Amino acid sequence: MGILLLLLGRLASSTQVKFSQSSSSEDSTIFTQNPVCVQRNCINPLTPGLTDLPRLEGLVWQCTNGSNVRTYARFCNAAIDYDAAIPSPTNATASMDQLVQAQDSAASTMYYYHLAGMGLEGWENVVPSQSSSHCIKSLYQLTCYTYFPKQEASCAVGKQVPYSRPCRNACQSYLDKCEVECCDNTAQCVFDYQEEGAGDITGYVNVDGPSALCTGSGSNRMTAPVLLLLTLFSLNLDVPRRGGISKAVLVALLAICACSLQGCQFSIPSHSVPNWLKAENYLLEYSYVPPGDGAPALNSCSGENIATEVCSGRGHCEIWQHTAMKLTAAGEPGPLVTSFCKCDPAWTDPECRTRRKSQIKAFFLSIFTGLIGLDRFYLGQIAWGIIKLLLILPPAIVNCWGWSSGGWVTWVAASPLFGFWLTDIVRIGSAPIYGRYYRVHADLPHWVFVLIIIVLFSSAGLLYSVNSYSKYRNKRRAEMLHVFQLDESVKPEDPEEFIKSVQHVPGQGIWHQRPEKWTGGYGSTLPNYPNAGAPVMR
Repeated sequence: MGILLLLLGRLASSTQVKFSQSSSSEDSTIFTQNPVCVQRNCINPLTPGLTDLPRLEGLVWQCTNGSNVRTYARFCNAAIDYDAAIPSPTNATASMDQLVQAQDSAASTMYYYHLAGMGLEGWENVVPSQSSSHCIKSLYQLTCYTYFPKQEASCAVGKQVPYSRPCRNACQSYLDKCEVECCDNTAQCVFDYQEEGAGDITGYVNVDGPSALCTGSGSNRMTAPVLLLLTLFSLNLDVPRRGGISKAVLVALLAICACSLQGCQFSIPSHSVPNWLKAENYLLEYSYVPPGDGAPALNSCSGENIATEVCSGRGHCEIWQHTAMKLTAAGEPGPLVTSFCKCDPAWTDPECRTRRKSQIKAFFLSIFTGLIGLDRFYLGQIAWGIIKLLLILPPAIVNCWGWSSGGWVTWVAASPLFGFWLTDIVRIGSAPIYGRYYRVHADLPHWVFVLIIIVLFSSAGLLYSVNSYSKYRNKRRAEMLHVFQLDESVKPEDPEEFIKSVQHVPGQGIWHQRPEKWTGGYGSTLPNYPNAGAPVMR
């Protein structure tokens, strides 16, 4: 049954209805907006190196010895598992290693800036081929496929070849693994959009790799038809025949889902410009403007800008990936070194212009106001803050209407919000976490976090123990008071009424109480209990 549920979930994800583009005329394209969707990683440019594709296609490329390209490439070495072409040199003195290093530097720069556009830390992913994140790996591969196109098969060294764009599945792998969502179905790999002032923006080759028509490897995606076949096949495997959900019910549910995915008949907001094109271009946002009337450029740590002020005065330039030393003759240029800004701890982004959120502020907000989600709002995670705010409503309603017998604290502790709150306290305080964009500033010493957690949980345990003991003591007092009230209200000469009163108070722990106060001593007579006329043994 578990296999079936997994397949059904994956099938639903693969076949879900998305608001797709529709054309109202031959010259304009209209996109519909999904009103219940949340955008994720919908940035401009949508994919790394997308705006560089026209420039790369305008270059003259030549075939090379593929092993030499892999030898000289440092950053893209692990991604180039094919024979790659390189641009033909405009300078006759340029060597092959310089040409490869120039392309490798361009790929590194675009990878680094695209991570910044997604709000991720570039310096935490210097070696993406060894990353545990599938998103980082797919981003890395797509970037290297863009700047190192595949050459034609059996191509002679030095022969000129056209530029080969990345394959569709290389782009789709990035969109899937990085969960790119723009809520208007424009997060696609094959498109042709018209941007005002920039001309046509075209996507990737409408072919899955490996192919001679594009650059990229094979695809391991499981499409909806395959998932549907596997789902139907699983109906004969682990659906129980007796009890549980029958095959007919599951088939009917699948049929209803398939027939209902037809859209809705009401007005939906539409627009003519894709959502990701509406976003600010991160290449312009993070560009470096030299003092004076200089033109904006990427990376203040590049060779042309290294002599001027770098990193907005809040960091220093550091080599991205160290390369092997190479001895050069006098007048010969040395190996190309790629450097990026290494910002001061409180600042981030490629030019150190964005101040990080404070970890210590987020930690104390989580402790004192985490139940209403102010810590998540501070981190920019609006959706999670709203979820926290909604989770506190059931305890509040129960307490206000007087339905709770244990009080506000009991209902909060019993709700999922309590675990959510404790998890956020430990998660935010134990290490600098990601906000909406970038990590928070690690201004909370770990020993302070440990000390606060020990004091907090020890105090909570002490208060709980004192509260439990107080409740138990009050309960025992109430029981004893009830027993004494019964003893004083029942007359000794009426034992039957006393026995009945004791029997009508179950669960009070007083069955062991004497039916009346014993006032006699040695030699006194027994109480006058009814004995159904039987003689009393003396």
